[in-house]
Amino acid sequence: MRLRRPQFHLRTLLLLLGVVAACFGFAGTHWRAREKQYEAAARLKPKGIRAFARGESSWWLRPPIDTVEIDEYLGIRTDGATWEAVRRPSGERLTAADVAELAAFPQLRRLHLQGEVVEPAAIDEIAKLTSLRQLTIAHYPLEDEQMLRFAQLKNLEELTLEATQTTDGAIDRLREKLPELEVYDD
Repeated sequence: MRLRRPQFHLRTLLLLLGVVAACFGFAGTHWRAREKQYEAAARLKPKGIRAFARGESSWWLRPPIDTVEIDEYLGIRTDGATWEAVRRPSGERLTAADVAELAAFPQLRRLHLQGEVVEPAAIDEIAKLTSLRQLTIAHYPLEDEQMLRFAQLKNLEELTLEATQTTDGAIDRLREKLPELEVYDD
């Protein structure tokens, strides 16, 4: 019995090259999108918006940014021997346009807002972040009408309110609109 050598087919090679090119195109698209997220995070950092990833990374991609913290601290200053927290200048608040930049993170799951660091109009921009699952607002004069805007966050699972101006009635109305929502209020 004589063994036949497999024949080379040009169409097989072209198909294989097409599959490889599609894989590289797919990977490149995801890589570029992820890098844009990290560029946006770097742009927001001087404004005191800390965006970072808590998720797992695949072997070739950085994890998506899924957590944002906004508070009165801009960062930490050190002289090598001591550390000092750098506070936001008194009265300086983030605008709605600043908060709208969070849309650059399509997989944003957690947002922590502490202190009077955003303008009231920025709450409308937070209400547009439909991928949010956990939202914490602390020491911010959040009013009932503003909180009820969070009813459009259909994926929101947990809302934590600390030292806000919301009433129990507004919280109950929000729970009616989002029955799966867990609300923690002090």
